[in-house]
Amino acid sequence: MLNSNKKYAIVAVVAASAVIVATIGLGIAVAHKYASTSQIQGSANLAAVIEQFIKENRKVTFESASKVVEASRAGTILTDGRFTVMQGYLVYVFRVIDRANGELYTMVIDAGNGSVLYTSEPVTFRSTRYADANIAVSMSSAASNAVKEVANATVESGRLRIGSDGNALYTFIVRDGEGKLYKISVSAGDGNIMDVVEVDSKKDSKKDWKEYWYGHDGYHGYDYGYKHKWKH
Repeated sequence: MLNSNKKYAIVAVVAASAVIVATIGLGIAVAHKYASTSQIQGSANLAAVIEQFIKENRKVTFESASKVVEASRAGTILTDGRFTVMQGYLVYVFRVIDRANGELYTMVIDAGNGSVLYTSEPVTFRSTRYADANIAVSMSSAASNAVKEVANATVESGRLRIGSDGNALYTFIVRDGEGKLYKISVSAGDGNIMDVVEVDSKKDSKKDWKEYWYGHDGYHGYDYGYKHKWKH
């Protein structure tokens, strides 16, 4: 379990959740009355407070966190990873495959100091697609290449895909310094950049960003890392 002495609890997020829960009933009841309300500009922006908190306390990059996982056991590959909130803490969660032993497990990394907060018990992984795939570049190295494509880039999540021909491709969701999102694909065979696409937050949110942040192949809520709820 996560160390209760850690000081990276997101007070702002907890407060936001309480406000949302408390006002959900009222919101549903009167939402129809304000459906056509023009854009407003208030004086107290909760989202800005949360964003600032994350900027100040997220001191470990996706690249560094993935290196910690890769260094924990030789011969492993990372197939999924993301920055998220778990039990009120800023963390990175990774799905890890030990190809040599045929095992799948989860690791949680503290986004504030890079320490390992949790490693799940391994489960048997019977698929041979990762063992046979051309994966010569680690997720951390691929992510390091991806951030070079966008100014002031921050990797939010990463995923490893295996094609029917055995070629492997990392796909990252990256946020630039202005908050714009990009989907960047990197070859797992040689680390070359294959594609850089800006994600339209309005038009493509469900198709691209939502897929990675919410769906991402079986993640469920903040506790997805403990239950092995991925498809495999």
